[in-house]
Amino acid sequence: MATQGEFFERPGAILDTTTTEEIFPPQQIAHRNDALPKNNATPTRRTMKDLSIPKLYYSISEVSRLTGLEPYVLRYWETEFDELRPQKNRAGNRIYSNRDIKFILRIKELLREQRYTIEGAKAILKTERNSDAKPQDEPAPSKDPAQIGLVSDSKPVAPTAALSLEEIRSMKRALLDLRAILVK
Repeated sequence: MATQGEFFERPGAILDTTTTEEIFPPQQIAHRNDALPKNNATPTRRTMKDLSIPKLYYSISEVSRLTGLEPYVLRYWETEFDELRPQKNRAGNRIYSNRDIKFILRIKELLREQRYTIEGAKAILKTERNSDAKPQDEPAPSKDPAQIGLVSDSKPVAPTAALSLEEIRSMKRALLDLRAILVK
């Protein structure tokens, strides 16, 4: 069975390199010499592959060829790595996105080139995922001293000492002033 685009990608196909004299007599092209290449050859024609739209999804056999891994290895890695979950089409076949292929290549690098175990690769991928997500989760501290930072759920809050009556009254005044500003 032929793969997609195989008809247009014949490896031995010779592109058209006929000279302009063979197509047009010299008197017809004398006024257009500046637009022609110096070797008097017509520009090569573009193939259909040059005009094609990049693929969004790849089958397991295409991913196997791209990554150099057997399909059974890809299926096994799906069971081991939670992030590797390719979508399935209506027929139930796996379809891999570019993100999935990049993730597979990262797993391959960890397991095959750096010789990590599956558990070690999982730990490294988890730390990479956490280091990527951490700056986005925590809000940047404000430079305005009047701003109060929010306490996240993940950090335990230390018990505070009881506030004095005067501190509570000053907080109440500040909140009432703030309320008056917001109402306006």
